[in-house]
Amino acid sequence: MGASTVLSLLSGFKSGNHKVAEFIEETIENTAKKSDLKSIISMDEASLRAAALLSDERIKEGRAGRLEGLPLIIKDNIDTSELITSGGTAAFNDAAKENSPPLQRLLSEGSIAAAKSNLHELAFGITSNNSCKGAVKNPWDKT
Repeated sequence: MGASTVLSLLSGFKSGNHKVAEFIEETIENTAKKSDLKSIISMDEASLRAAALLSDERIKEGRAGRLEGLPLIIKDNIDTSELITSGGTAAFNDAAKENSPPLQRLLSEGSIAAAKSNLHELAFGITSNNSCKGAVKNPWDKT
């Protein structure tokens, strides 16, 4: 499917020209290929695939939300109920009891919590050098 804007991606899903499940498979494959960047620290592939199938079903039935099928990568200091929220530190290693309110609003419109992204430990810095999860690398300059 290749690179897309959010609007063209959502339009493709709603028109039936693109399937959410196919885009999610591409997302999973691309994430695995770029794992050396250490930018993604958690992704539940089985749940992600199941959510994609549900989105495709809602689209087919005319029940799609405004953001139906849009995968989100959530910074690891934002609470998610299905993915561990560690804040980039070994001290925290549990999923939150509920999603943060802004995330919940996005999910209620059909977006999918795809993965958690790495960050500087407890967000106390700007380098994203994380001793617990690994330093995030620049995709254009991996030195």
